[in-house]
Amino acid sequence: MVKKYIYCEKKFFDLCMTKIANWNFCEANFEELKLWMCLKETIFANDIILHLDITDGELQLIRSKNNNDLTLFEKSIKNLIIHKQKVGAVIKKNDSFVNIDNIDTTNAKQLTAYYLTCCDSKKCEKYMNDYGVLAICPDNIKDFKSILYDNGTAIGKNEQVAKNILWKKYIKLNPCNSLILIDNYILQKKHYIYNLENIIDSILPKSLNNNVIFQIYVFTELKFFQKIKNFYDEIKILIRKIRPKLKFDLSLFKCNGYFHDRIIATNNVYISCGSGFNVLDFRREISRINFISTEMTVLNVLFPYFPTDIKWGTMAYKNLIKESFNFVNNCNEYQGKDDDYNFFIGSKQNRLIE
Repeated sequence: MVKKYIYCEKKFFDLCMTKIANWNFCEANFEELKLWMCLKETIFANDIILHLDITDGELQLIRSKNNNDLTLFEKSIKNLIIHKQKVGAVIKKNDSFVNIDNIDTTNAKQLTAYYLTCCDSKKCEKYMNDYGVLAICPDNIKDFKSILYDNGTAIGKNEQVAKNILWKKYIKLNPCNSLILIDNYILQKKHYIYNLENIIDSILPKSLNNNVIFQIYVFTELKFFQKIKNFYDEIKILIRKIRPKLKFDLSLFKCNGYFHDRIIATNNVYISCGSGFNVLDFRREISRINFISTEMTVLNVLFPYFPTDIKWGTMAYKNLIKESFNFVNNCNEYQGKDDDYNFFIGSKQNRLIE
């Protein structure tokens, strides 16, 4: 999944172009304008496969008109067609359009897409909770300011965090239905379970639609004496304890020497941590366990495919998907020998690489 699908209602597209063209600027509404501009750029972006609920007849009519006779909406559509043709892309028209209330839960592209719609915010919230997708409408657009920025933080050495908030302090829950976690050392220290448990609790939804299975990849290095089956079973038990209502598939990959960076990616968010997701070590006190950071590091939390000032975000996400696909495609299933070089255990299903 290198290119991102967007299902955009033409009514939303029209509203977006109209708002930008007629915006009455003031300091108080500047951030909202940036959001509308960001969505416009996203619709036009090269990495986007755009699905628009417009027919061939409507497009032909727009093409046949003189520029002076075009409405703002029609001019915008014409500009969109010209731009997409320049980059060798097409607009997927009405026959391929999917309404947010008609998502096919067996279709990986639809479950990893962004939805731009004019339905009300309550409906968007329902489908985000049910399907783990991102759904933006005029009513809730102000809630999506995070797409404009890096929402991460700097973590100082010896920074103290209580166990009950741990990674929740740094990672905000966003809609998602699939996840890739890459960290060579996440399973190599005795306290790994605390970090992993809190990361899972910070990211995974409480539940999804009964037909949507949350798909998880964990890529890590393991020593020859570490038993992958034990880790696999322990992580599954951990997820079931934290998310008893969530249906999930877990695949655990031993990938010694293949990945370097420490990254978490969902279908909507890219998270990286320089020192790794085991950066928080525990400190026992009389009545509780607190955690301290062992290293100074930086956490990045980005929304890929939205063309913001963070120019590297989308490319980093695409590189992650490509390399994950390459590794998975050439990885053999666990045969009971933990000293084998690279292998996997689990379902091997993840819509992020489809």
